[in-house]
Amino acid sequence: SSVTVSNISSDSATITWGGNTEASNYNLDYKISSDTTWTEVSVSDTTYTLNNLTPNTSYDYRVQSDCGSEQSAWVDGTSFRTSCIMIASLPYTEDFDSYGTDPNTSYPYCWRRVSTYSDYSGTPFPCITNTYAHSGVGSLYFHASSGTYNIAALNAIDTSLYPINTLSVSFETKTASSMQLIIGVMSDPTVDSTFVPVDTVSVTSSSWILKEIPLTSYTGNGS
Repeated sequence: SSVTVSNISSDSATITWGGNTEASNYNLDYKISSDTTWTEVSVSDTTYTLNNLTPNTSYDYRVQSDCGSEQSAWVDGTSFRTSCIMIASLPYTEDFDSYGTDPNTSYPYCWRRVSTYSDYSGTPFPCITNTYAHSGVGSLYFHASSGTYNIAALNAIDTSLYPINTLSVSFETKTASSMQLIIGVMSDPTVDSTFVPVDTVSVTSSSWILKEIPLTSYTGNGS
């Protein structure tokens, strides 16, 4: 009973469950959610840490009591996703095609988003849409009104390998009406105030246009 997961990192997670006084051991199964084959370990305690997991990956797990002559039914835990790691290989690319196209649920797993605009049927912005896809099926869609904004922040870059001011950002962009897109760097993607602008792009075209922004002027510690 009470099968839970905690201490989730990029490559490990701890599974805990309620004990059975008649059990001498427990069997713990786990697998990548998209797989069909389980990996099983025998455990004499009521907690076990899974190691050598793959970053940013969804896992399923289940536990059963092993009473020697018989085993209990399997008890499933709630699926979990391992955390993301820093970007340590460049170029890094994202086409927004692999997350689905439901704007309420589709978004890159390792990205953060912040929005002060909420008056649009509850849809969170920025979101993934297939209405304006550049190629494939998806694109990143911003929507705000005067005095509000959306922030999309990708997962951190390993700045010991790639100092931010040695990099540039390129993207294809279009708009239904005139807008400004601000490119910047954050030291904490959950705190709006850590956003440091590097350049502002005026977007006026309803056709896709390639933009490239060098980050050479950035002097902070964000990643």
